[in-house]
Amino acid sequence: MPSRGLSTRLEQRNMKTLVAAIHGIMTRQTNPSWPDRLDAWFAARSPGMRVLKKEYSAGPWPRWNCAVKNPRLALGLVNEIRLMLDAPGGAEPAPSVWIVAHSNGALVALSAARRLARAGHPVSGLILIGAACAADVRRNGVLGAVISGDLGMAIAYCSKEDGALPRRGDRGWLSRLYDLLAWPYGSLGRSGWMLDNRPLPLRLSPVLRGRILTRWFQGGHSGYFAPDQIEFTFRQIARDIGTDHTQNQQP
Repeated sequence: MPSRGLSTRLEQRNMKTLVAAIHGIMTRQTNPSWPDRLDAWFAARSPGMRVLKKEYSAGPWPRWNCAVKNPRLALGLVNEIRLMLDAPGGAEPAPSVWIVAHSNGALVALSAARRLARAGHPVSGLILIGAACAADVRRNGVLGAVISGDLGMAIAYCSKEDGALPRRGDRGWLSRLYDLLAWPYGSLGRSGWMLDNRPLPLRLSPVLRGRILTRWFQGGHSGYFAPDQIEFTFRQIARDIGTDHTQNQQP
């Protein structure tokens, strides 16, 4: 029976895809999180898939999270990913890297993707679920990263029923107050990708077509991981990381 160290090296050599999974705020540390469940789900179905869970505790403090906590989490995640990608005797060719993130985790994912690209490790794809980041692909850097090749794909899982994210453009005073309290969080998970304050055109240039996608779900901010929905969400993640990246896109 191989030692644990040998088993780890064998796993790394057989790893074809590395998926970093990042949950959002207010996630309980004692119960299995959706990254835990995703890890178990892939382990039972995809031997070449390795899930790296970035687990942390954080409260509803947008300014603190965005200014202090998220950059630290992104740096830690990048260091963990580089340990696997740069390790002697690792997989050849190097595994593709995907980052799957929910809510506040989307901001960590975007920062980590930028850091990895600067370190010479382009990210194959981002799947941002109920994302609390800016929706405009020019403002959040997604457009430039896809054009330059630093990012292969960017897929947003969104729900028009998402009541946890700011409702930009709503003129009611309660909505404006909530926007103020939620700043600097964005509304990608509610609006889908935007370009210059308009929904991202379905007819993109050939360079971008099929590489920046919005997928619409029901159930609101955390409905993706509800007991009756989580299997569908995981299967969609597997399809997006796998072959046909253009299926199921909705306007």
